[in-house]
Amino acid sequence: MLSFSDARLRLFAVDETTEIETTPLLMARGRALGEDVAGVAALKAGTVLAPTQIGMLANFGMDEVPVHDPVAVAFVGIVDEEDDSQVTPQYQRLNEATQAVLVAACQRSEMIPLDLGLVPEKAELFNAALHRGLETAHIFCTIGAPNAGGLDMAKKVIAERGGKFYFDGVAQQPCNQLCCAELEEGWWFGLPAEPMAALTCYELYVRPFSYKLAGYAAYDLKQMQGCFTEPQQRHPQATSLIYVQLAWRDGAYRLYTSGGVDNKPNETTPTGYGIAVLAAGDQALPAGEMVPVFLTE
Repeated sequence: MLSFSDARLRLFAVDETTEIETTPLLMARGRALGEDVAGVAALKAGTVLAPTQIGMLANFGMDEVPVHDPVAVAFVGIVDEEDDSQVTPQYQRLNEATQAVLVAACQRSEMIPLDLGLVPEKAELFNAALHRGLETAHIFCTIGAPNAGGLDMAKKVIAERGGKFYFDGVAQQPCNQLCCAELEEGWWFGLPAEPMAALTCYELYVRPFSYKLAGYAAYDLKQMQGCFTEPQQRHPQATSLIYVQLAWRDGAYRLYTSGGVDNKPNETTPTGYGIAVLAAGDQALPAGEMVPVFLTE
């Protein structure tokens, strides 16, 4: 099983981007330049076009610009069945909630989400959904049933379609069953069913990888250092990933969980959200010790 760092390094070493097209300047917002813009030294290939960059190009008299095609990400949930005709209700609600979270996260990151709904835990139905999704999407994300069977079935279908696995499990908590494979038609990620665990995987793997495919020069999430205000338990053999709220206080970013700064009236205003990364260890992480944080918003 790969470590957290090695899994991300292996994924981001992929040298692949979407095709380049010429599009009207007003439709280029949020997309990466496919080529250097002659005469505008500050705008290199891979620059993400925000209003400032679009205004700069307009001042140079440009009304069209070469950009990478946007990346589409498909989501499908795998659900258990009580029998051949009825999906277990609690699993359906869990997968629907997770899909809603991931579609919103995909929209926020300016990629194109495709919600393909739910499929029962049957290989032929999952294979059909995979084929349908990869006809349009560059990335296909499976939201697994809350048991090993759904993920194992999906991995078997991926292998039968000739998928090349980049990793099958990562030494991290949560979501140590995270999988990634390359298919001829696109990329597949096997995500967990629990909403926050799936969102963690999306933010740290799928989101930056979609940015890389979309031609972004700076594709990974920004990082900073912060410290918890209370001791944090660590996994003895796996990297711990913890969603946190950040607030600047006493010369450092303080990290909060379980309600964050909003439930602590004596703290300062929250400044953002992120995922703290705790190295494996037998001892709890002391309060005040700095750890890396990937900023999500």
